[in-house]
Amino acid sequence: MNETADNQGIAMWFAWAPRLIRPVRVERVTSAFVWVKQGHSDTRVAAPTRIAKHGADSGYFPTWEEAHAFLTRHADAKLMAARLELQRCQSVVGNVRGMRQRAAAP
Repeated sequence: MNETADNQGIAMWFAWAPRLIRPVRVERVTSAFVWVKQGHSDTRVAAPTRIAKHGADSGYFPTWEEAHAFLTRHADAKLMAARLELQRCQSVVGNVRGMRQRAAAP
């Protein structure tokens, strides 16, 4: 998958966790990277910048549905981590509430 852009660029969707999906145009796409124009200076248009196609919290996807699935997986993982942390905290609370004073040493 090595695509080159036409005059308009390649249409893709950028997803950023926790809740952003927006259409973008990229200059070039490979299996691991996309090339995105990052803006321009006063004297010239900036060259496209190579960016990893998929990161821990963001990614570039060919369809909105794939971007949405990425955000859903990310949110599900955060929820699972929060549930595990809640269980650990509840265990600590139970241990503290179950503490009893021991008799003083002779």
